[in-house]
Amino acid sequence: MKFIVNRATLKREVGILLAILDPKPAVPAHGYILFEAEGGPLSLAATNGAEHLSTGLGTEVQERGSACLPARTLAEILRAVEGEEVEISASGPSARLKCGGARFKLNCAEIDAFPPTPILEKVDAAFPARELLTLISVTAFAATTVEAKYCLNGAQLRLDSTGGKMVATDGHRMALAESPEVRSEAKLSLLLPKAALVAAAKVLKSVEGEAELAATDNRIFLRAGARLLATTQMDGRYPNVAPFFAATYPRAVRLEAGPFEEAVFRAALCSEQADDTHQVAFDFKPGEVILAASDCGGGEAQESLEAAGDAGDGLTIRLDPRYLLDYLRVAGAEEVEFKFTDASSQVEFCPAGRSPTVSRYIVMPRRA
Repeated sequence: MKFIVNRATLKREVGILLAILDPKPAVPAHGYILFEAEGGPLSLAATNGAEHLSTGLGTEVQERGSACLPARTLAEILRAVEGEEVEISASGPSARLKCGGARFKLNCAEIDAFPPTPILEKVDAAFPARELLTLISVTAFAATTVEAKYCLNGAQLRLDSTGGKMVATDGHRMALAESPEVRSEAKLSLLLPKAALVAAAKVLKSVEGEAELAATDNRIFLRAGARLLATTQMDGRYPNVAPFFAATYPRAVRLEAGPFEEAVFRAALCSEQADDTHQVAFDFKPGEVILAASDCGGGEAQESLEAAGDAGDGLTIRLDPRYLLDYLRVAGAEEVEFKFTDASSQVEFCPAGRSPTVSRYIVMPRRA
């Protein structure tokens, strides 16, 4: 095998494939990228066992063949070299890489050790790639990272002819997003693992046009451009979060998203760092909200923000600042609405104003 390819393009696609690979894989083949040059576009594929990701590059193939190259070593080389083009040639147990004045020899894995690529046989739905990316971006962060909470270690995506809805929760917070453009003529209810959500966001990020979605009994396929992600569908029953999002709130204020995020970050610097005491207090006054935090070993912080709306006077709500920052970093809004009832009930955040894509975020308060 021998080909020449643009370094920046190869670096980008290798970086996307790395999204599904473990730093220290239990199976050796799960640390490699399979390159196949068979006359058409150059094919690259990687897998971690549960997820399989492939992509294609239009490039100059000089000699047909295939090779399994070490993924992370290749990624580090592509970041370090400075040439515009990369030449890779492989024969037997090794491959050689040239870029500018740099030369590398890489040890290859056995081709037979790499599992076969799953095949997408049919498409269930097609929609704008950017719309699905938005749904993932404003929900995936709320999925749990605790392996014991299996069904919560991912997100639920439901589609029908009216649109799509994605929801994620870790039991302490939940995020929901809806888009009328992400739809399917057939009803679909899918559970996507968190690792697949991270990979899907990378697959969709730089793609213009449509994405295609398909599901079998145990796999979910997502294709965008030349990239194809196949993931094992999670088993189990996702919790019913609809009652939480049906709640109404008698009080609400509007805050500028940028200053709000910055104020929460600064206040959190003086908050207790233990998981069960990490909190920032929000004290509502007419026309303003005062953020306060304290740490017996570190000091105190207080900051005031202008707030439009009716919040009453004298109410204090305590929230985990990490949960707020997670949302504010992806909300994509100039203003956010902060809705609440009292100091002990759930609060909700959402972008202020109307938008075709609905984004809502619920957080449970901390106790004093």
